[in-house]
Amino acid sequence: MTLHWIEGFETHTSTAQLGYKYFTQTGTYSSKTGRVFGTAIAFNNGALVSPSFSPSSEGVMGYGFYLQSHRSGLNSTNQQGMHFEKAGSGQLMLSPESTSGSGFRFRVMRGATILATTAYFPFDAWVYVEFKAECLTSGGSYEVRVDGAVEVTGSSVDTADSGSDGWDSFSMRYGSNSSQLWQDDMYVLDTTGTTNNDYLGAVVVEGLVPTAEGNSADWGSQGNTNNGLNVGDTSDTTYNKSDTTGDQDLYVYEDLAEIDGTIYGVQLNSQLAMNEVGTRTVKTQYRDPDTTEVDIESHALSSTLIDSYSNVLEENPHSSAAWTVSDIDDGEFGIEVVS
Repeated sequence: MTLHWIEGFETHTSTAQLGYKYFTQTGTYSSKTGRVFGTAIAFNNGALVSPSFSPSSEGVMGYGFYLQSHRSGLNSTNQQGMHFEKAGSGQLMLSPESTSGSGFRFRVMRGATILATTAYFPFDAWVYVEFKAECLTSGGSYEVRVDGAVEVTGSSVDTADSGSDGWDSFSMRYGSNSSQLWQDDMYVLDTTGTTNNDYLGAVVVEGLVPTAEGNSADWGSQGNTNNGLNVGDTSDTTYNKSDTTGDQDLYVYEDLAEIDGTIYGVQLNSQLAMNEVGTRTVKTQYRDPDTTEVDIESHALSSTLIDSYSNVLEENPHSSAAWTVSDIDDGEFGIEVVS
């Protein structure tokens, strides 16, 4: 896999929803007007840590960044920013710094050590930042691009603060002075493979939720009478349930309204839990517009606590070709009980 994470902060905006999706969630957040459309997230003394991915030495993260006005609290070296991490420890970080009368800039940091600093950018305006890092204790490298232009580069340096090579997760960590700091339209990838293995540029992420039942609606409904609406809302008291092997639910999603060009990937986030003590295995699925159904991944459930299971699909799993708008608008995603 190359593309690991896609985030637009549209379908997961509450503290509870973010807690399901991310491995670790602390602090509070609020929704703001998005970079291109929809919503962005404002950090109010919060941290979001991703689940673990397959380890890699080099990675790229891109995200829209907005700082409304000068925030002096960002200027300490207390690990505020976007981190490449390994086994829960920071490796290399891109940290914003704010200067009254000048604007903000970004610092490449290994722990409290500043390796490089970009030029200043104006407050109250979005920029799109891309941060590439090869996390090595010796011979490491980094590069920062802002709005497509290379700002800083470095090589043959220690870029692994944990003392061990590689990275396997990322985090967003900001302090109590960051409520005017917003982020949107994020991707995270490694540089392996042949697809999505380098900078993607200023991407747009559009979040979609189910709106109706699809070709199958075998699961029982709790709350709404429409199975699609049960999983399309953000309430934990409306859901679908099944205890029968082979029961399948497929859902019709909203149509894409903002994306009409290249689609680099689709991230399917499924919130699942046991309704009672026990174990079950389910599998996520995709139904192509030509009616072919394809299994995505199996998930073993054993907890009554809700968790989010994420699948990043760089290609249509049926055609093994790049996603098209019609694949998403006319396709269906869903779930089936395996055992």
